Amino acid sequence: KGTALIAAYDAECAALAARVAEIPDAERKTVLVISMSPTFGSKGGLFDHLCTMAGGHKRSSRDRS
Repeated sequence: KGTALIAAYDAECAALAARVAEIPDAERKTVLVISMSPTFGSKGGLFDHLCTMAGGHKRSSRDRS
């Protein structure tokens, strides 16, 4: 069961990545995260990964640009 669940998850992630790849960069949404936790929203973390998977640009108070 576990292997089938992981395969289904991987297939959904691949399908999502294909749909997101079609979104022009100029049309992608910006996601702002404000958190008191120093680990939530950090680059390479779960929230960062989810925003990237969804096609968004993540910004946090720790980002500098």
